[in-house]
Amino acid sequence: MSSSDRRAKFQQLQRRWQDTSKANRRDVLGEQAKQREASQRASRAHAFRLAKAERTLEERDLLERGEDVARHRAKTYTIEENEAWERKLEEKERSRDKGMMDFQDLAERSYQRQLKRLTPDVARYQRDKAASADEAQRDPAAYGTHAPDDDAVDRLVQHLNYEHDQIQRRSRRRDDDLDVEGTYINQRNKRFNRKIQRYFGEHTKEFRENLERGTAL
Repeated sequence: MSSSDRRAKFQQLQRRWQDTSKANRRDVLGEQAKQREASQRASRAHAFRLAKAERTLEERDLLERGEDVARHRAKTYTIEENEAWERKLEEKERSRDKGMMDFQDLAERSYQRQLKRLTPDVARYQRDKAASADEAQRDPAAYGTHAPDDDAVDRLVQHLNYEHDQIQRRSRRRDDDLDVEGTYINQRNKRFNRKIQRYFGEHTKEFRENLERGTAL
């Protein structure tokens, strides 16, 4: 084997090692992000249960004294808290499922949801922008050499995990009802029929009953 062949073989092994190292780092970062998110969810769940227990005890004490729970709590709210609650209700109404939506509406809702989770670091963006401009002036081909840092990869992994959880939560698996007649040919058709029934079932109920009786025109 000549020296050039050995050099090419060495470079090939070096690239393979670099690819393996990057893949391992992504796996480690992904696992760390999952562990942090699980710990944060557990902490939030504990705080929620504690607050719920306190509200339950407060309601019991108020009812034992013969006081109105809603009136008592309304007295403790500040103007800022009341305005924040009204904004929350308005936001909940805007994000409520409005029925059948096309792909453009779904994409808009997904974009708005992701935009709320965006926490830009403006100072860092300005620094990176200035550094990129200087590097581009020195080397016009430098745009292809950028590599994200560990923090950026970590944020990307967290975002992908969050979107995956949202999809899983919205498409939760439901057990089949053995007493209901099957009207689908596969799972995709089953989900489609369920959506149609949810939004238009009350309008087509009479027509479907006529079909079953054989009296439809």
